Amino acid sequence: MYHEQRDELAQIDRTALRILAEEAADNDPVIMLELIDIYVEDTAEHLARIERAMPEGDFPQIRLSAHSLK
Repeated sequence: MYHEQRDELAQIDRTALRILAEEAADNDPVIMLELIDIYVEDTAEHLARIERAMPEGDFPQIRLSAHSLK
């Protein structure tokens, strides 16, 4: 069951990726790679904040970081 959930979460929204490539990156692969790098770095930072906030019960921080991941 866990593996099925993890695989489902790992799926890429290809439509969103295409829209990002066309509109934000102007179909430039270099810009697209930069956007992906920024997303990966930002995601790691938000996950770390959530991990630190959970034991402290800092629900406003958890909510903010989780919302930022959307």
